[in-house]
Amino acid sequence: TALYGAGIQCWENASPTVKNNIIKDNIALASGGGVWFYKLCNARLDSNIITGNQASNSGGGVKIDFFSDVVVVNNIITNNSLTQPTFSKGGGIYSGNSEPILINNTIADNIIPAGGEGGGVYNWYGSPTIVNTIIWGNTDPQMSQEYEVGIEAGITASYSDIQGSGGSGSGWVSAFGIDGGGNIDSDPLFIDQINGDLHLQAGSPCIDAGDPTYPLDPDSTITDMGAFWFDQTGISEHLIIRPSEYNFVGATIFAGPLILPKGINCKVFDITGRIVEPTKIKPGIYFIEVDGVMTEKVVKVR
Repeated sequence: TALYGAGIQCWENASPTVKNNIIKDNIALASGGGVWFYKLCNARLDSNIITGNQASNSGGGVKIDFFSDVVVVNNIITNNSLTQPTFSKGGGIYSGNSEPILINNTIADNIIPAGGEGGGVYNWYGSPTIVNTIIWGNTDPQMSQEYEVGIEAGITASYSDIQGSGGSGSGWVSAFGIDGGGNIDSDPLFIDQINGDLHLQAGSPCIDAGDPTYPLDPDSTITDMGAFWFDQTGISEHLIIRPSEYNFVGATIFAGPLILPKGINCKVFDITGRIVEPTKIKPGIYFIEVDGVMTEKVVKVR
C-alpha cells in the first residue's frame, strides 16, 4: 500500500524498462494502483501482467502523468479498479499531460464507479497513440478524454478493437478520439474472459487485423490485435469438403476459401443457426451440413 504507485513508482526523469513482471493486488490510496510514471519519465512498460490493483481516483492499473512519454507494449491490464465515487478516471490506464504510445495491449475488465470516466483508458490534456490494442469489457465508457482542441491532439486510435467505438469510418464515435483507421468494434472472442484467459480463439476478428506495416507475428502472419498473438502454424490455406471425408473430429481450422462438392446438398450455418453463402463467409465459426449430416465446427481465421 502507498499513496501513489503502490506496485512500482517512477519519479521525475526516471527512464526504466519495466518488463516481464506480474504487478498484482497493490493498493494506492490516491492514484496509480499498479504503476505510476510521474514527471518527464521516458520509460518502457513491456510484457507485464498488471491485474487486481486498486487506486482511489485515477489509474487503477497504470498512471502516466506530467509530460511522461511512456511506450506501453504487450501488456495485459485487467481487473484493476478505482474506488472514489467522484473524479474516478482511468480504470485501466490514466494519461495526463503526456503522449504515451500503446501498442499491442489487452485492456479488459477494469472497473470504475458509476459516473466515472474511461473504464479502459482516460486521457487528460495529452495526445496518446493507441495501436493494435484491444479495449473490451471495461466499465463504460471504455475510453474518455478531456483536452483543449488546437493545443493537444487527444487520443489517436488505429487498428484496435475498442468496444463501443463503432469501428473506423462513418460509425466512429468521436468521443473516443481521432480515428486513425483500421479500428473495429467486435467481440474479440477471448478464450475465457470470465476466468481471465484473454488469448484469442480461432475465428477472432482480431487475428491478422493489426497494422500491416508493423512486424509480422512469429508465425509470419500480419500482426494480431492485443497482447496475445494467435498461432496459425499448420492452418490449411483452404478447406475442401469431399463427400467421403466430411466427418471431422473436433474443429477444423482454415484460412482461405471453402470449397464444397458439386451435385450434393450442402449448407453452411453460422453459430446463430443462420444459413450463410459459402463464398461470402468471413472469419468466424461455422457448421457444414452435407446430405443432412452435420459436421463438427469449422473455423475460418482470415
